[in-house]
Amino acid sequence: MLMQFAKGKDIQVANLNQTLLRAFNVDQRDFVFEICSIEVYLMESILQAATKVDFEEWKAALFYWHPPDDEIPQIDSLKISTPAVKPMLPRPRHLSIGRISDQATYSPKPRMSSEFPVVIKGDLFVLDLRAKPMNSQNKVSTWKRINCCIRSNGHFAQYNVGETEKPFETIPLADTLRTHIWALDGSLFSKKHCFSIKAPHDVNYYTVSLKRSRTDQETFNAWLYALKSYAKPEIFGANELLEYRLYRTFWIMVNDARRLPKDLEAYCEIMLDDQRRARTSTRTKAPKGSDQEAPFWRDAFEFTDLSAFTKGITINVIQAKGNKLISYGRTHIPVRNSDNEECDEGWYPILHVNDKTKSTEHMGDLRLKLKYEEQIVLPLTSYNEVLELILNFQENNVISKLTKLVTDLGGFSENVLRILEGRNMAVVWLNTLIDDEIAEADPSHVNTLFRGNTLLTKALDGYMRLVGTEYLDDTLGDILRNICKNKIACELDPSKLEKNDDIKTQRKNLMHHTRTCWRAVTESVHRFPKPLLYVFSHLQRRLTEKFPDRMLSVNKDSDSELVNQARYTGVSGFVFLRLINPAILSPKLFHIVR
Repeated sequence: MLMQFAKGKDIQVANLNQTLLRAFNVDQRDFVFEICSIEVYLMESILQAATKVDFEEWKAALFYWHPPDDEIPQIDSLKISTPAVKPMLPRPRHLSIGRISDQATYSPKPRMSSEFPVVIKGDLFVLDLRAKPMNSQNKVSTWKRINCCIRSNGHFAQYNVGETEKPFETIPLADTLRTHIWALDGSLFSKKHCFSIKAPHDVNYYTVSLKRSRTDQETFNAWLYALKSYAKPEIFGANELLEYRLYRTFWIMVNDARRLPKDLEAYCEIMLDDQRRARTSTRTKAPKGSDQEAPFWRDAFEFTDLSAFTKGITINVIQAKGNKLISYGRTHIPVRNSDNEECDEGWYPILHVNDKTKSTEHMGDLRLKLKYEEQIVLPLTSYNEVLELILNFQENNVISKLTKLVTDLGGFSENVLRILEGRNMAVVWLNTLIDDEIAEADPSHVNTLFRGNTLLTKALDGYMRLVGTEYLDDTLGDILRNICKNKIACELDPSKLEKNDDIKTQRKNLMHHTRTCWRAVTESVHRFPKPLLYVFSHLQRRLTEKFPDRMLSVNKDSDSELVNQARYTGVSGFVFLRLINPAILSPKLFHIVR
């Protein structure tokens, strides 16, 4: 109940479960609420908080008791009287930039959520947790297909399949922080393209598809972008001129463990503020030749656009014992901002708390490598001059000049790439880098062309991963996952062979799967990413101009032959040596396998 006391007047009481409630600006006044009660009698109030802090506290309290729009009775048939004279509002103590009116105005009757146009709609799958039968404390989870839509008022409505009138849950995105909508690591549910939303009372998990599809990434990006665009940004600052937000990232590598039982079969769960965000693979012992006698993972994860930590970071070590999962212990990680480019690395204790005695036991140690960063992000207008310099790279050559000042060429090129890709200028920039590098190339060293770590090679490496990861998964993913799942041995190095390995069988395995990979690559020509086709077409054209075929008629030595083949070796050096081959040898780095 909301009770309003005014001197000399009756107490007004509104049941927040039977109200229409919204926050809005009236006559350029900030921090205003409109509350319309439709319970026994009609009561309409316009209230204003004194400060932003008061406004946020009142909004959280009021909207907590406010029901989803679909549960509020329709008011189309109800007549809400609007006074002919506008009610007076006290002059606010907290003034925003702009004109302040002495009077407030009533806005039109609030619209029901279903009256707002749909921005995006489609099928999603939500994780449905349900208890197992009696005498079992474990839970099983299933993915349930639902119909979803986001309306222009920022409501994320979820319907059971076949139902279009009443959603079973509606999440007001305007009251949800953007940092509470996050993409999930593919390791958590053994599937890609999952995301979660921290709703007022629970955390919901979603995925765009149960079966792999070539449109999954596009669908996933569309939903995540739409959800975040309607969500509330976490803004700091006293006024619009001083606004900023914090971009928080956390990177961690779970390396190995010590002082654990040799036969322990375990994996690690990464928990951020008590929310499961990722998990390592399950390991029993270290690889042959290692000095370690305990699990060895070397699994890395990165989490971006995080909210401020309230409960910290925890690593749960889960023991897989038969069909049961048992908590072996947990490691708490202190959250501190990294002041330099280096990562923190060290051994962290695994502790187990006895439920009965409440005593803590040291179960072993985890070796972790981690880095937490908080970066201040200003409004986009603050970067207009820098952005203009970057976008005019063809005129001012500012990007090439900056490369002489940075220490991390890969990170620098990745940031520039993402900025230019957002303006559809990445291909133009890469073509410019190709022109510059080929113009300076020495014809006598054509066999080592593009072998060094230059701005072009770093940028093109990053761009191939940016637009080519889905292509790699579609082309080679099933083959590589099958090899890893079935533990097919292809090792031929005598120093790495186990006692019972058959080198002839493993040679056959290697040849068979090499041919399978090659066939998959040749059959994927029509699916090769078009942006990369444009870049490599330009690269081949420039190489042909720089090293023309007619040089063969002058010199017949081997160097001439290499010059003649430059347009092939130049392109294949990127496609195979920097994209396809690394994906086959290290599929984990390309998120093809976990």
